[in-house]
Amino acid sequence: MCDVTDLLSSYIETFRHFLVTGVELELISDPNIYLMIESAICGGLSYVSQRHAKANFPEMLWTI
Repeated sequence: MCDVTDLLSSYIETFRHFLVTGVELELISDPNIYLMIESAICGGLSYVSQRHAKANFPEMLWTI
């Protein structure tokens, strides 16, 4: 389960990037755009059973 401090630190990191880059966000006023963004958000659970993984990507020349 996600810890509250992890969630808070990810939000702080995201907003720090906005401050550093000078990006300004505006509110979404069009309901169709809002519904499009909301329907694109997906979530779920992940289970990682191995400590290390190898990518199936031929152009990747290095391994961890």
